[in-house]
Amino acid sequence: MISKIKTWLDDQEAGLLPAKVNNIELLKKNLEYSEMRLESSGNGEQIIIIQIAEKFKQEKITDKNIIPNLVLILNGSGDIKKG
Repeated sequence: MISKIKTWLDDQEAGLLPAKVNNIELLKKNLEYSEMRLESSGNGEQIIIIQIAEKFKQEKITDKNIIPNLVLILNGSGDIKKG
């Protein structure tokens, strides 16, 4: 599952401006896969929730009360539909 997530994130960088690519790279370095959860959703979909490290929060998020997570939706085939 982790390799699928990393590949999906790599694919999101295509055609983006360098600043946005840098944000995705920073996100990839700060994902806490050990905190990953999988939850069921309607329509045969599943939701992946991955906690983002405190370092990312300090660098990119101004509201320090937010608990940042990467949320991805898997379709019935197990492919990442969106995030």
